[in-house]
Amino acid sequence: MMNRLSVQLFLMFFVTLAGSMNFAVEAKAEDPKAVIETVADYAISQIANGGSWSSRRAAARQIVSSRFDVRGAGRFALGSSWKKASKSEQSAYISAFEQTLVERVLDIFEDYSGETIRVIRASKDANNGKYYNVSSVVQMSNGNSIPVDWRLRTRSGRLLAIDVKPKGLSMLQAFRKEYKSVLSRNGGSVSDLIEQMNTLVARSKSKRS
Repeated sequence: MMNRLSVQLFLMFFVTLAGSMNFAVEAKAEDPKAVIETVADYAISQIANGGSWSSRRAAARQIVSSRFDVRGAGRFALGSSWKKASKSEQSAYISAFEQTLVERVLDIFEDYSGETIRVIRASKDANNGKYYNVSSVVQMSNGNSIPVDWRLRTRSGRLLAIDVKPKGLSMLQAFRKEYKSVLSRNGGSVSDLIEQMNTLVARSKSKRS
């Protein structure tokens, strides 16, 4: 399972990528450096200072659905079990994966303490122009700084998050490892994995009702 700091670093990225939501300058949403630099304050205010949990969850849901490649990342996280799953299981799994991400976005801001992101550089992948690599530093409230690398892709003219690597550790690989562990214990049942994911989401929602 991912530790809390890793989850926080991972989910800070989702929030900073909410650039298309009610912003006047849409062009910046296609620039990974500009998105991270200019959108963070707005996104933070929608959740950290967003009032009721219902409104905060709605904001988190919009962030995840609009700025993360949920299906692509979810499929990778499930690994070879994706092809073994039925169409209905695939659909249910992606829904559960998206809801899991929404609740984890809320996790970071429940105890938000003023972390900020400083972008160092952003460039297109030399081997595939649809991908971007972004290097940044997370400035912690205690004065420490943590290097974080991002992996973005362009799909239909929009930037979508694929992966984030705090201290070089892939969060997408962490999800994959976590789900593989669950599947190895339940005989490879995707339905059982989905049930466990939904149970955790329901527990999180109940805590924030």
